[in-house]
Amino acid sequence: MTSAYASVQQWHHANAVHLACKADLFDQRPSLVVVRSNVVEVYAVVDDRPLRLRHRLVLQGTPVDVKPARFPGSQRDSLLLTFMDALLSRLDFNPETNRFETTAMHAYEMPKRKLGGVNDFQPPLLCVDPQQRCSAYVVASDSIMIWPFTDRVEFGAVHVTSDAPKGVVSQHGVETRAGLVVDLSEYGVDRIKAITFLNGFLEPSVLVLHDPEHTWAGRTAAKPSTCVLTSISISLDTGKHWLIANEKGLPYDAESLLALPMPVGGALVFSSNLVMYHKQKMEAALSVNEFGDRVTTLRVSPTQPTHCAPFCMERAAVAALAPDAFVIGTRAGDLHLLTLQTLGDSIRSMDVTRVTRSHIASCLCALSPSLLFIGSKLGDSLLVRYETTTVEVDVSSGAPDGDRQPDRDDAAMDILFRETPGADRRVVPTLSATVRDSLFCVAPLTRIRMTQSGTPARAEMVACSGYDRTGALLVLDDCVRPTQLASFDIKQPATGCWSLLADDDALYPTFVVIGQESRTLVRRSTGDELLTVDQSGFCTEEATVAAGNVAGRERIVQVLRRSVRLLRADTTATLIAEIAVDGVVQSAHVCDPFVALLLDDGSLLFGDAAAPALTLERVPRDTAPVAIALYRDRGTSGLFSARSMADPQASAGLLCNEVGGADDDDAPVAAADEEQQQRVRFLLVDTLCDDDLARPVLIAALANDDILIYNAFPSPAGHAPVPLAWSRFDHGRLTRPLMASGVVSTAPFAVKFDAIAGRSGVFVGGVRPCTLRVCTLPDGVAYEGGMAVRRKPLRATPILLTFHVDSGMVALLTLRKAPVWSVEEVTARSVPVQDNRCALHLCRNGSFDIVDTFDEMEHDGEETILAVEDAPLAVGGAADGKRIPFLAVGTANVESEEVQCRGRILLFRVHDTTPSDATGAGMRLNLAFESKEIGPISAIAAVQGCLCVAVGLRVVMYRWDADRLVGCAFFDADFYAVSLAAAKGFIVLADVYNSAYLLYWEPRLKQVMLLGRDPVYTEVYAADFLIDGDDLSVVVADAHGNLRLVGYAPYRPDSLGGRRLLRRADIHLGTRVTSFVRLRGRDLSGMTVSRGGRYPLVGAGIDGSVSCLAPVTETLYRRLYSLTTLLTFQVRHLGGLNPRQYRAWKAAGRGDILTTNCVRNVVDIDFLLRFAGLDYALQGQLAQSIGTTPDQIVDNLLQLQLSSSMQPYLA
Repeated sequence: MTSAYASVQQWHHANAVHLACKADLFDQRPSLVVVRSNVVEVYAVVDDRPLRLRHRLVLQGTPVDVKPARFPGSQRDSLLLTFMDALLSRLDFNPETNRFETTAMHAYEMPKRKLGGVNDFQPPLLCVDPQQRCSAYVVASDSIMIWPFTDRVEFGAVHVTSDAPKGVVSQHGVETRAGLVVDLSEYGVDRIKAITFLNGFLEPSVLVLHDPEHTWAGRTAAKPSTCVLTSISISLDTGKHWLIANEKGLPYDAESLLALPMPVGGALVFSSNLVMYHKQKMEAALSVNEFGDRVTTLRVSPTQPTHCAPFCMERAAVAALAPDAFVIGTRAGDLHLLTLQTLGDSIRSMDVTRVTRSHIASCLCALSPSLLFIGSKLGDSLLVRYETTTVEVDVSSGAPDGDRQPDRDDAAMDILFRETPGADRRVVPTLSATVRDSLFCVAPLTRIRMTQSGTPARAEMVACSGYDRTGALLVLDDCVRPTQLASFDIKQPATGCWSLLADDDALYPTFVVIGQESRTLVRRSTGDELLTVDQSGFCTEEATVAAGNVAGRERIVQVLRRSVRLLRADTTATLIAEIAVDGVVQSAHVCDPFVALLLDDGSLLFGDAAAPALTLERVPRDTAPVAIALYRDRGTSGLFSARSMADPQASAGLLCNEVGGADDDDAPVAAADEEQQQRVRFLLVDTLCDDDLARPVLIAALANDDILIYNAFPSPAGHAPVPLAWSRFDHGRLTRPLMASGVVSTAPFAVKFDAIAGRSGVFVGGVRPCTLRVCTLPDGVAYEGGMAVRRKPLRATPILLTFHVDSGMVALLTLRKAPVWSVEEVTARSVPVQDNRCALHLCRNGSFDIVDTFDEMEHDGEETILAVEDAPLAVGGAADGKRIPFLAVGTANVESEEVQCRGRILLFRVHDTTPSDATGAGMRLNLAFESKEIGPISAIAAVQGCLCVAVGLRVVMYRWDADRLVGCAFFDADFYAVSLAAAKGFIVLADVYNSAYLLYWEPRLKQVMLLGRDPVYTEVYAADFLIDGDDLSVVVADAHGNLRLVGYAPYRPDSLGGRRLLRRADIHLGTRVTSFVRLRGRDLSGMTVSRGGRYPLVGAGIDGSVSCLAPVTETLYRRLYSLTTLLTFQVRHLGGLNPRQYRAWKAAGRGDILTTNCVRNVVDIDFLLRFAGLDYALQGQLAQSIGTTPDQIVDNLLQLQLSSSMQPYLA
């Protein structure tokens, strides 16, 4: 066994929202801060507009908690983020650079270990004092850290922070004060569950919810009240602390705290069944179901049945809408309104009203008195406009009118309560809500498979997504697939293409102008065809440099090499005038009504095409520009003052890029005179959406095919003569051709588009074949997460899917909730009990319309399906025999604890009842064979014409004998198999607790042999093979978000004769991978990334991410690993986080001893792509340090991306 080297890249970003908060980060308008895995997104919030992304911060760590804080002397909030191992980072927005920058770092890992918490995995919960005096966050299960807010930031100064790690220098002047670690064990605090600051105290006072005594399901009847509330006052001047109050006897399932403002004060405590109010002591409690009614240690008041039905608040999200109104989001997807009736500084009563149904909330955040953000891990996150209203309920009926109505669609989000005439009615508060915007989310991904569709056949990646009402099938693609409307051969490469309108009411362009090297093609659009134009005012004998509509679609401008034509925007494009140019036009830009020309001698001409006579005036310049762009501001972006808008040239935003004079990465292109490949060949400045408040972006294309993107922001006073500055945006895309492909490097181009399939943005293109295609974007495809995603709603939970190759159909397993019978007496206060009912569907590939359903399990609630796989079985088990295309299904039957779990193997044939119908609507499932087993069928795999089945603890190999399955071999595993994967005769078995086994099927001996097992006991979610030529590795994904590669090496002494699989590589992915699918790697000319015959693995994450693990050669790995080391120490990382520590193996429990020394051998492509975003001078220095060139590094990264792509590389 040789060492295995691999690369990992995230194709689709994590999109499940874990945390959200409101902060004033930029101006007086509030901002929404959203945390998705290791990415922090900041959105601008305006009442009457959708959310607008302002900043996207990629961190080298996953935040556990985030809170805003206002420090002394600051005009805006800071972001405080906590990470595992007791890490705290402070981020501040710097208006001079338009970036978030790290201003403080606190690491309390060592004090935590000194207290004996080596294996203390307490989440670092964070809270901020309402009076902005300090913050507190948990550093151990019995300790918290208090950080006083005395820091003052001076951007631009360089000082050493007092508590920064050795060798770490802050980039700003920060007067910081070390935090105070408070040991709460003397007050009996242990296993902290939640913390918050209380209002109304002279000194900061912390309320701690903790659970010093663990309980479990079998003990709750005897000891249900194990949680304790402890309030502590802390003096920031002396560092002393003392006990205020201690309240015992809280329910074991108490989870969260919410402090109340003055004059009421105190805090609300939320458990699964109770809402409790604590103020020095427990003063009141509200029960929401029958379990809360049984609590005898507290004074409990039940909810009124006229207001809402009983519900459960387990892991509920809570947010304050007002001092006396709170919204609760439950795991059932319901929103409830909690209102407090107060009298002075006391609470008279509490009441709960059901509002509506929503996506299951992971967090709630009130952004304004009328906007509420609902973050979700199981569906799209919603921005909701709400209004507090009242509704009448029928007291005599015992239930509100809304609970008797069927639920509305999620997108409507209207109030469910309706008024009906009646005498016995009561007015209760509620909310009226409507959805204003949403954030796209496909989490969780539970199963991913490859299918083939279309003519010619193309590969598609299909995944199961969502939960319950948000369940859907996804089609993922790593490229944009526009819908082609028309095409024609243009014989020669095009230098530009423009669409022109000749009618004010026209919805589609009238003319299409294609510029070529020595001529111009003009086509007229008539429906779905593009016809040649014989006579018009366009010049077709010369090359067109630029064209566009001006004067409000009344005129057309055509810029040629030596002249400018002004035409009337009619059906014949009548020529109005032709203005000669003294020189050769190198480039031009048209921005209604202005025209700018750049000549070959560096001269710059500017004119107004809306004037009666077009006059081109020379613009004086001190240096010669190489590219130009026009941008006209609408006056609402806030970038230009009223005085500058009065100047026509300033309002048009004439932007020029000059060679030289830029020496940092914030200038619009750091280009050197001696390097022609870094010269700018194309510029575009425009907004990416139709929002009037949106700021423009600058897109620059270099001669070496690099694309640079900059965001515009107001220039600080006194820093520049013009009120505009630019900040570099790292897009992480490689746009160069491969060095070995022989493609001539040409500068890419960018085109702004509006209202195409309801979208606006910029198309970026490069080298293309000599064919013009007129296309539109397909409907229902989202491009927000890195991959093109098409979603097919199911309104059920998809669990399993597989592609039946013989019929070309997709088999899908879904779960739907259904009420079940309860052994307990059902009362009016009982929470409805539901269970999942499964159904197997046969879907048409591509559209995923259901054509047949096997719903036998829907009527039998005791049996469920655990495995579905395509299984072509050979008659007699011969590897080279004729295969019968079965669809294999494994079930389990769970009845009670006294009855042993059993299962069935079902083999289906898929046949076509209507062969004349090519759509597949006549495909049906036909049960061909059924076999009962003595255990659950948890996994199935086809191995060389045989069927490998995991039956409980045993793996059984079956062969098909004419009309039945015959067992021919077995292997006894340890606990419970969660997946089986096969590669020829090799089988990898993933055990839920005992990692992975490597088995081999020997058909001649009819024996399943154990080759080796992974000695690290981890909770495995999925396992598969990573194939690199003749080299085979087993990839194991565990519950801690790690990927580990193990291999079989019987000749190594430490493998114990091969019985122990040796670790070859590992990396922390940051997400739990639930399923793998193998792709066939693509061979590129001159490829050095692998030895050939490579099969990358694509994994689906529970947070909605899709990652690709691909093998690489040792030479390439060592080069890229050296670059990783340089980037780790030479480049600043947001939050002061360590990239190597983030990607290091993480484990807890039995695997700690065997995983202390990480092997690594896996490089992170997403982190290495930061190299392409550095300025060229720093790129050269880093490349020279490892003995290579920047072009070679970029080419290696491009090879890794293209060789693992789903689609062929054409360049």
